[in-house]
Amino acid sequence: MTKVEKIKQIIKETDTNFSPYYDVIPKLIRERKYTKGIEIGVFCAGHAKAILDNSDLKLLVGVDPYKFYNPGMPGFEDQRDFTILYVLTKERLNYYKDRYQHIRETSDGAYDRFLKKHIEQYDFVFIDGLHTYDQCKSDLENYNRLIRKGGIISGHDIDHPTFPLLTKAIEEFAKKYNAKVVRTAFHSWYIDKFWGENNKDEVIFKENDYLTMYPDVAKAVSRGRFKTGYEHYLKYGKREGRKCNLMNNVSELANEITPGLGTHLDSWSNTLTLKGYKEKPRVFNQLNMVDVPDEFKQVQNIEYPEGNKIPFERYFEKCFKEERPDTLRKYLPIHWTSYYVNNKYGSDKGAIKKLQNFIDTLPEDEQYFTLLQYDDGILNDVSKLDLLVYSMGSNKPGYYPTPLISQPLCSNPIEKYEKDLLYSFVGANTHPIRKQLLKELGDKKGGIISLENTPYDKYLDILKRSIFSICPRGYGITSFRLYESMAFNCIPVYLSDDGYLEAFNIPFTEYGIKITSKQIKDIPEILKSVDVKKLQEKGEYYFKEFFVYSSCYNNIINTLI
Repeated sequence: MTKVEKIKQIIKETDTNFSPYYDVIPKLIRERKYTKGIEIGVFCAGHAKAILDNSDLKLLVGVDPYKFYNPGMPGFEDQRDFTILYVLTKERLNYYKDRYQHIRETSDGAYDRFLKKHIEQYDFVFIDGLHTYDQCKSDLENYNRLIRKGGIISGHDIDHPTFPLLTKAIEEFAKKYNAKVVRTAFHSWYIDKFWGENNKDEVIFKENDYLTMYPDVAKAVSRGRFKTGYEHYLKYGKREGRKCNLMNNVSELANEITPGLGTHLDSWSNTLTLKGYKEKPRVFNQLNMVDVPDEFKQVQNIEYPEGNKIPFERYFEKCFKEERPDTLRKYLPIHWTSYYVNNKYGSDKGAIKKLQNFIDTLPEDEQYFTLLQYDDGILNDVSKLDLLVYSMGSNKPGYYPTPLISQPLCSNPIEKYEKDLLYSFVGANTHPIRKQLLKELGDKKGGIISLENTPYDKYLDILKRSIFSICPRGYGITSFRLYESMAFNCIPVYLSDDGYLEAFNIPFTEYGIKITSKQIKDIPEILKSVDVKKLQEKGEYYFKEFFVYSSCYNNIINTLI
């Protein structure tokens, strides 16, 4: 049985075994006329399909990283199994693409990067993710904030003998809010949310309404002066006599403040975003991209690495324009790397100011994403924007890690050669760890370690001969060498003392080896103990699925649709 056949069998068995509780949430959706919900832990997508098939729900957001954990789910041996499962579940849910959106992230990551500003904008959440006490507690507190009053917090596996601490976390949460846990079929449960997220000191505070009624506060929140309208209300609004909306709807409050205004608000009050602006309808085949002036999309005047005539930032924009994907965020196609490099590596203050002036014109109520190769990250001030950065070279907090890849090596299939070297490293002295590598391994037999200026074709010849390619971090946290090595079926050895940039949050140890400077002297022995064939096979798979230009583009888009 192939891996794909095995995963298909698991999907079939899961649908059969867990279907007894699949009608609980759809029934509640129908009875209460819910329109928007979230499911944490999509797994085989059986429950998601049941919700979409048996209700008129307009939007279901699925959250699941499809990431291998050890120990993990029965029947799943490695990350490749979960990647196959992800592909198969996407196929199962493709029919509902206008009603279903997937965020391939952990629940914490999805909340922090995509959802945390959607306060009280969903009718329900179904929590069936990582079943630890701490994670369940985190999911309950985080996603509770996204559920409106009158919605439900729900999930699976309460009272299950395997997960006693999960039950503890749910009951503690219910006790905190003086709420009742309703137990239903097959260990499923839900809690009716009768409190508002901003309900402090017995005051029902409606965030959207407050920001709508007071545009000055909405502007202050968007500029970061306050985290929320509620923070403003506590510090200043209450004392100023501002209304916090004790009424039942927007129009009642609006008419009290400005007679007649409520009738104008009723037509769009259901589509308010967190900041009080109209939500723009998503239109398929529309180019969801910011119009960026050409001066901020310059061709880089230094070709690096050699042959890299189409850096990935430029390639991504070309594909995005051609395919016009319907992304949750608007693409901001500033070519940061070439702009900074061409302008004295970011030290040209005039050029930085010019780019800043453009950034400051961007509407702050939009959600954006951008791509960045530059090792130092974005040098401009983007703090006022809700901007998700897909980073190939910087590990700044909040950046999403993607591989540092280049043309032409990362646009072609893996090439295989006869190998007579155990390991090699040929590169520039751009970090002290590289000098240490030369000092401790430079005179050892069986490998090549060099910091000398070497022609690019000779460097590639050495890679072709190497079983392992030592890839020390350079000026930045990562290196092109990691994925150049995989193009020649080398096993990359990632050497760093400052953490690791693991592309798409896939554990690097799935296809390579991670070491620190303390282990340099032991590298020959470490490498001799590795199952070379297995890692080479995994490297070939991951290279094809994630690290060539086309697959890297597709995987980034998959996190946004």
